[in-house]
Amino acid sequence: MIYGIRKSKYNYMVYDENGNLVIYNFLRGLGCVAKIESQYVEKFERVFISSECDYDKIDASYQTIADQLLRLGILVSEEVNENEAYKATHYQNAFDNQLQLTVLPTGKCMFRCPYCYECMQKFHREAMTPEKQKALLSFVKKSISNHTSLKIGWYGGEPLMEYDTIKYLSETFIKICNMRHIPYVAEMTTNAFLLTEDVFDTLYKLRVYTYMITLDGFKEQHDKIRFTSDGKGSFDTILKNLLYIRDNKHYKFAHVIVRINVSSDVLERLDELVEFVADLFSGDPRFEINFAAVVSYTPASKYGKFVDPFKMYDQLFKNETYMEKIYSEKSKVFQLIPEQKCIATKKNAFVITPDLSVYKCYSFFENKNNKVGYIDDRGILNLNEALHNKWYLGSDYMQPVSQECQDCFYRPCCRVVSSGCPLRYVNKQKWQVCALKTDGFKDGLRQNILYAASHYPINTIKIGESAEA
Repeated sequence: MIYGIRKSKYNYMVYDENGNLVIYNFLRGLGCVAKIESQYVEKFERVFISSECDYDKIDASYQTIADQLLRLGILVSEEVNENEAYKATHYQNAFDNQLQLTVLPTGKCMFRCPYCYECMQKFHREAMTPEKQKALLSFVKKSISNHTSLKIGWYGGEPLMEYDTIKYLSETFIKICNMRHIPYVAEMTTNAFLLTEDVFDTLYKLRVYTYMITLDGFKEQHDKIRFTSDGKGSFDTILKNLLYIRDNKHYKFAHVIVRINVSSDVLERLDELVEFVADLFSGDPRFEINFAAVVSYTPASKYGKFVDPFKMYDQLFKNETYMEKIYSEKSKVFQLIPEQKCIATKKNAFVITPDLSVYKCYSFFENKNNKVGYIDDRGILNLNEALHNKWYLGSDYMQPVSQECQDCFYRPCCRVVSSGCPLRYVNKQKWQVCALKTDGFKDGLRQNILYAASHYPINTIKIGESAEA
């Protein structure tokens, strides 16, 4: 049967210094990079790229190559709807059968960070009562048999202000999972002010292995922003707790993400700060250092020291220490891989507040679509599915995008249109611009692709000969 084939809309083609053509398909990813050696480029473009063609009409010597290009996704059948193929990747993620609960044992926090989005919203400041803890455990017992594993994310406020609650719930979650031979793991977002040696040791035994901990620059910068309710700075205490983890290698499963929040003040000393954190943590593979521009998530914020993320990254990429010691191998191709989807896009993921209200997103509590239900005193999850399915059924509901974005080759990896956050595009801020229209982005894209071509398995295409992988 004769059928048409065409180049994929998600292809991006670059040339290396030797004139070889490297093709990257943003939907298929790092496993499908193709290289056409320079002497075959003209013929390849003429046969496969310049126009659509009928498979059965092309020369027999090209059909094996066409088969390989079809497997790689660089060519597609004319019957394939690539927009629907893109959506399929979302559904694969959305229907993950792991039960993921982001639990707020309290909404209270001892810090008063001026840019905190929680300060700008009506928020659950109470602590989870023993009665609510019992109902939460009952919900997990009733539902866990329908899932393949349980993952808990401790969040707040500052979760460690209710350390005893975390300890009790963790012990019981583990017992529930052990009885059913179901894997259990946990993580925590914490300011680390209360993450003392004894507390960390206990949490580690309770399988809380991953931590997101924030620093806001050097001590003098940090203490002006991340101070306690009584006005005391927190830098020395947090750093001491981080160094305890670093210096105790027996916590081999620990994964500590040190997030450096970059305000305009911090940006002025960014190069010095890179040297500082690299000296402390870059030699330990358990530590991951991320720099994040402080941006406005709400018009209500009066902080005023926000930073353009592109400006921050431009400065980081010019810093040799950052590129050599902090910028990971994975980061060198970060423009080529989709951002990890927020757990709000998963059907079986929920945010549980202290009063057992059920949300999908832990940031935009006041969004009208966010609260999707509650857990009652019997431990039964009551959901408004009309709201809930807007989150996991994809962009047609939460994130309608322009035709220009739908047609763009970069859509599968775009941090705005196809971001991990289903609300980011809807609540677009002035710093959220098309990356392809920013200075230097396409050059960075080219460098990422050529790096991938030299460090990952590549499919070499020889026109007129049998394809070699």
